[in-house]
Amino acid sequence: MIALTLASPCLRQAVDVRMSIDAKLGRGIGLLPQDVPPLLSNPERVAWALGELLVSMLDRGFHRWLQPYAQGSVDGPGWLAGLAVVGRGIDADVAALLAWTAQRAAAVRGEARGEALFSVVPEVWLAHWTGKVPPFHDALVERWPDTVDPFALADVAAAAGLPVRARVAPQPTVPRYPQAAFAPEAESVEALLEQACYALWKVGASDDELDTFYRASDAALGARQLAQLCALWLPLVGDARALDARLFPTHPVAALWGLAELPRNGIVLSTTPLSAAARAAFARCPAVLITSAEDGVAARVRAALRQDPDFLVIDGALLVAADLELLLNAALTGHWVVVFGGRPELLAELTQRAAQLQASVVKVAEGGAA
Repeated sequence: MIALTLASPCLRQAVDVRMSIDAKLGRGIGLLPQDVPPLLSNPERVAWALGELLVSMLDRGFHRWLQPYAQGSVDGPGWLAGLAVVGRGIDADVAALLAWTAQRAAAVRGEARGEALFSVVPEVWLAHWTGKVPPFHDALVERWPDTVDPFALADVAAAAGLPVRARVAPQPTVPRYPQAAFAPEAESVEALLEQACYALWKVGASDDELDTFYRASDAALGARQLAQLCALWLPLVGDARALDARLFPTHPVAALWGLAELPRNGIVLSTTPLSAAARAAFARCPAVLITSAEDGVAARVRAALRQDPDFLVIDGALLVAADLELLLNAALTGHWVVVFGGRPELLAELTQRAAQLQASVVKVAEGGAA
């Protein structure tokens, strides 16, 4: 078994290898995984095999990699295992990620376990991506010996032993993993989730524990409480509620109406006039305001819908009965149709017809007092 390090001779440039693969495979139409290796040199095989996995991580599509590479005729898990053993001298952390991924994929291949459509695996990879994963790929490709077939190393890798991460048991107290290193620098919900998954993986949480946390994160995202979930599992520094408030800011239009979140798409009837504050709120999101009847309201609504705005905002005083069907169609096709004021009898008819079509109708007011 070969062992590469950053001190190993650099034999080629990774960009040249990628260009050679593109020239040989083109768009890859009609090629199955088993068709590709005979077309490539050994270094190209490394770049192609590792690249296929990494693209699936960037797309959060590990399940799509598993279908052809772990559940088909080729031994994708064995390929990854070989690369992990050879490359651990280049970057031990990335090699450990490769080994872990190979083990999860092997479990799927052996039908010992399944892998969810939305998996924790890409989240762990993405937290460690910048400055680590692409350089590992390039260094491995640039130093790979021309005479070594990366797809013939599975048995050798198994004999040599994959990099194994230490495992620790969760504590019965909060947080479950107090020994973890977790100082998130999260500027987005996605980044916080990635960093939490990586911290749990790094500290030694089992696969079952990782999967449990990841499943729980779905409900936490819906409740806008991801940081509070992280604080139950990891030693989060700072106020979890404050972090959630920063990462899940209230939509400016919802804030205008005193709501925690927007109502579902449909008809929104505002009992207060279109104020300067309302105009400012709608200016911060994809919205079209119709405050003039020039050319007719219907024509202006049709023109607005061609822009596919989130919000169609209309001065209700401009509406006539012939406009209602067009507004209902807009509400039923994923838009918020916001009507400020208008004749009571016309708004009552709009509400009645919306109910018949099972379209949402919500009454709001600036500041929250409908």
